[in-house]
Amino acid sequence: MARTSHPPRDGVVVLLVGVFALTAELVAFAVPSSVRPHVGMVAAGVVALGSLAWWAVVLHRRRTAEHDRLRTVDDRGGAWFSPRFLEGFPEAELTRAGRLTGVDAARVEEAWVLARHGYGVAWLTSRLGVSPETAEVLVRSARQHSPTTDG
Repeated sequence: MARTSHPPRDGVVVLLVGVFALTAELVAFAVPSSVRPHVGMVAAGVVALGSLAWWAVVLHRRRTAEHDRLRTVDDRGGAWFSPRFLEGFPEAELTRAGRLTGVDAARVEEAWVLARHGYGVAWLTSRLGVSPETAEVLVRSARQHSPTTDG
């Protein structure tokens, strides 16, 4: 997946921290031996802080990306379930009875999938808000089909 308008890739940051560490060590060897331990400790501290800051940025980006991914609305034109899950859906019977007019089609499809997994009329009407008549048609049709095995 191509990134656009993002901070430098992680490898670039690691490379910069490594170059800074190497430069700090070279500077430490160029100073007099009496202050060399102090310069080395300061350089090591800066490298450690830089590494911690880098990890904080990486973890923040991962959390933000995960949060954005979870909040993204599925925009597939209402096709929430694959044809395999909707196999046997009693659309013709529901349409003839007028049960699909004025209702949320995605909610009825969800009720169908759950009916195929063994949920009854009372559960579908109380939890999903589909009409009892629609739930009865779904449950009756679902009993004629074997439940799906994947989730």
